[in-house]
Amino acid sequence: MLAHEEAVDYFSLHKRKSKDVDVEMLDYEYVASCTDVDVLKNILVVLQSGKEGRYPPLEAAVEARLMEVLPPSETQRILRMKARPSETDIHSEAASLTAWEAQMASRSAELDAARKLSSRSLPPPRGGGNSAAPTVRISTKGDVVDVKPKGEKKNTIHAYDWRAWEKFDVDAAERELDMEDERRQDAVRQQKEELAARQARKRLDDAAMPASVDVAAMSAAEREVCAGLEKQKGNEAFCVGENDDAIRAYSRSLIFDPTSAVVFANRALVHLKLKNFSTAEDDCTMALRRDPLYFKA
Repeated sequence: MLAHEEAVDYFSLHKRKSKDVDVEMLDYEYVASCTDVDVLKNILVVLQSGKEGRYPPLEAAVEARLMEVLPPSETQRILRMKARPSETDIHSEAASLTAWEAQMASRSAELDAARKLSSRSLPPPRGGGNSAAPTVRISTKGDVVDVKPKGEKKNTIHAYDWRAWEKFDVDAAERELDMEDERRQDAVRQQKEELAARQARKRLDDAAMPASVDVAAMSAAEREVCAGLEKQKGNEAFCVGENDDAIRAYSRSLIFDPTSAVVFANRALVHLKLKNFSTAEDDCTMALRRDPLYFKA
């Protein structure tokens, strides 16, 4: 046994039943006739400890006898543990690792670019005259994350300027605040509508839905049937390793039924297998929004 193999417990010796081992048992003939797995394991422990000296050939004989008397499932496990990867396997894994690192670097760059874009102020939806519309920023999840009114600097009245306070028009100030709130709400509504439209277009692109399919014209029953069929196609494609086809089928299923937490979770699993971690996380989030108790997501 090689030096670096000695520390590997191939035979699960730590789980053996402790049995006494006499010096007479440290014999080739005894080992060859022994059928007690625990006795053989204890003999191997004694030999590996060096208490009675080191006998590598006898250790090898005990290991060979164990391979003969152990159940087939256990011997297969040991053989897999002892197997060494071929040079081709090593090169393949190294190439996969390099490709994954490149993909992660690309994903990181995309996320950095997205963060920079999201930090910019979006243009006002509409406005006229000297009234400035509020600046609204909405996350890709559809939540308002920043609402800041922008406009000309207002003239403030000093607390002790009684004459100015006498001229102050409270009704006009309230109307201005109401208009500002209305503009802010309009901006939020418009940005949400634009985000929803972009997400809908992306779902259609991901699903590669034929132009001849008019989902809006379908009845609820028809959409339910189509969603189930596409989900089944996705499951079958995933089982045979056709991950791109699985994603496409799951995406089509979600076009027909965007409320299915199961399909979102299934598509997340495919993205996870493809190491599309960010997309997988997004799909899991969507699944939990539809069913907060869905454990798989």
